[in-house]
Amino acid sequence: MSENIKQMSFEQYLDEYGELVYSNVGVSMMPMIRQGKDTFTLKKKTERCRKHDVVLFKRGKSYVLHRVVKVLKDGYMVRGDNCPRAEYVPESNVIAVMTGFTRNGRNCDLNSLTYKIYIHTWSTIYPVRRLAMGVKSKLSRRKGEKSNGKQKEQ
Repeated sequence: MSENIKQMSFEQYLDEYGELVYSNVGVSMMPMIRQGKDTFTLKKKTERCRKHDVVLFKRGKSYVLHRVVKVLKDGYMVRGDNCPRAEYVPESNVIAVMTGFTRNGRNCDLNSLTYKIYIHTWSTIYPVRRLAMGVKSKLSRRKGEKSNGKQKEQ
């Protein structure tokens, strides 16, 4: 890869080549996309996104990959598959749409029955997942408080 390409923003790269294959940093799209293990393909956004599309958008100076959970008049509500809360993203901040991903060397078809079942199941159980994430977070904080208390006693 040339130095010129390495210095391009995602927007510039997509304007130039139309498509980008990338590996994510972060865990917000787990379990579907695993950090440092899976790659995904993005296509420059050319039309309105639909519910359940996975989109790349710009948040300040950062780029974020999340799933559209609701289409609004002037933007979208998006949430990572591993995130408890949705956030609003204006239409103008959405840069690209995921067209596929590769796991363990196998391309995953976004039109396959398996993928559609995953989306439906993951979306349907969201309230249960959110509750579980909240409980896990509280337990982690309590464990941290207890270990900090033991350190203070010593």
